[in-house]
Order: sequence, then C-alpha cells, then structure tokens
Amino acid sequence: MRKTIFLLGLSIAALAAGPAEAAGQIDQLRAGKLQCYGPNTTAKTCAALSGYTFGSTIMNQAEVLISANPVGTMRTNSPVTLKGEAICGTPTRKDIDDAVITSGGQVLTAAQAANVKAQIWASMAPSAGKELCTMYTPGAGGTYTTAYTMAGQTTTIPSTTVILVSPNDGYRVAP
Repeated sequence: MRKTIFLLGLSIAALAAGPAEAAGQIDQLRAGKLQCYGPNTTAKTCAALSGYTFGSTIMNQAEVLISANPVGTMRTNSPVTLKGEAICGTPTRKDIDDAVITSGGQVLTAAQAANVKAQIWASMAPSAGKELCTMYTPGAGGTYTTAYTMAGQTTTIPSTTVILVSPNDGYRVAP
C-alpha cells in the first residue's frame, strides 16, 4: 500500500479519458485544481494530494500519507511529462532525498528523516529509473479511476479513486 501511495504521490498521474475529457482535466490542473487520491469527501481527507506547475518543465508537487498514527507525510516535487493522454514520471533517488517528511504535523530534521527515507527508498529502488504512467478513466460524480504502466507494461498497482478539488476546498492528507 505504501509503495502504491508513494507512486501516486510522485504524481505519476495521467489521463486515459477521451481527448476532450483529458484536455478538460489538464486545463483544470493548469488552473490550480489538485488531485485527491483515495478521497473521504465527508472528512475532506486524501491519501495523497497532487498538484502541478506548468512551465518549461511540468513539476508535480505531491503530499502522500506514509503513516496513520502518528500521521506522517512525505512531500515531493518531481518532474513529469505529458505523453499522449498520460502524465508520466520516473522515480529517482533524488525524489526521496529531497522529500520533506513530517510526523505529527512537525517537519523532521534530516537526521530524523533519514531512516524513513531509507525505508521508502528500499521499497522504491526496484522501480527507479523506470517510467511510470498513470491513466484516468472518468466515473460517476466527477471521479476518476487510475490504471498504471511501468516501462510500457501493465502493472499490478491497484487502481484508486481520484477527484479534483480546489486548494480552497479544505482537503488535507490524513487517514
């Protein structure tokens, strides 16, 4: 589960909807909407929140739940690319080394975060350097269901539900 959520947190996000739907979702992401993975709409929580900045390089800013008690998160800022209707990224050690880790709402020092980052990297190392793409299929009520490929091959990463939310909607990363 953590590996799946981490991969999601890297915002290896993509759009498998038709071209008009894909363009619409990308337009919403360009306008500042966030992707909420595994949403609890009542509590306004997400297993991961992912946003983008669009410039000469598209960057994904993601916050991912890595621990439920105490609540621990990882924030990353990783480059992604558009490939057809997909947004793809390649997990790297630098993503982990540069991540900001929090526990109980407090940012961990580099020394405190070292063990957490080592554990995350150990689970991610087999995926390092392999392009991961996520596609979205639109569902009912503005939801999307994810599907993944790694290095062009279908993966066993389970699908999840994603919704688009505004930063002002009050959603946060929490169990």
